[in-house]
Amino acid sequence: MSYHVVRTKTNLRRSFRITLGLREGYASAATVHALDEVATEAHRWMKERAERGQPFLTGSFRQETLVYTWRGAKGGADAPEPSAVFHGEVSVAYQPDLSDDEAKSLLGELAARLGERFRQTRVYLCCRDETWIIQAEGQASPRVAEEQRS
Repeated sequence: MSYHVVRTKTNLRRSFRITLGLREGYASAATVHALDEVATEAHRWMKERAERGQPFLTGSFRQETLVYTWRGAKGGADAPEPSAVFHGEVSVAYQPDLSDDEAKSLLGELAARLGERFRQTRVYLCCRDETWIIQAEGQASPRVAEEQRS
């Protein structure tokens, strides 16, 4: 078998990532979701968009361990926490005309859907060389709550 380079409109690499915890909230006894639940929800989002003829992002999921704490935390966070990481690249074959802003918007839409479905206060996103956090309205992380009490 031999291979050849597939000609595409662009060959610009546009990587992205969404990271969210699998534990609802911050208590160690809270519900912990399985990675396949998150992958199934992301796939549902992709299929819904595809059925409407709208662009979507595809990628892979992996499970990692999120380790964190914050200053002044009494006993720190209930970390480590299992987390889901969705990562991929905007497809040069199937989405070559998707602008960076459109890719970031799609990433934000999927992150918000996953965050809401799996009851996460914050979800962390990266696209190309940018990174940002989305936070559920009316929710504060324990670190922020601790700082506000001080």
